Amino acid sequence: MARQQKEKGYSIEWSTSARRSFFKAVEYISEFSLQGAESVVKNIDKSLQKTISNPRFYPPDKWKLNNRGNYRAFEIKRFRIAYKIISKRHKIRILLFRHVKQQPKKY
Repeated sequence: MARQQKEKGYSIEWSTSARRSFFKAVEYISEFSLQGAESVVKNIDKSLQKTISNPRFYPPDKWKLNNRGNYRAFEIKRFRIAYKIISKRHKIRILLFRHVKQQPKKY
């Protein structure tokens, strides 16, 4: 999941901090429910697959300052994922992975 993914269209890469946050969240959830952790991973993976074929599927990130539309974000299973579309390299870079109850982070 957190490794680079590539199919038709764009490839996905994770920033170090986003990957770390993702693994911490899954580890925390798995302490209470392995099935819950698997569900989170599966749903996030499904959502990211949509960005591979259509990077602009999700709306522009409202927390990104001076966003020209290449920074996007979505919420799934109480987590917020923000990413940047790098069109020239056909990449989607996951920048932030945060629980929705955390203080919004402008960047």
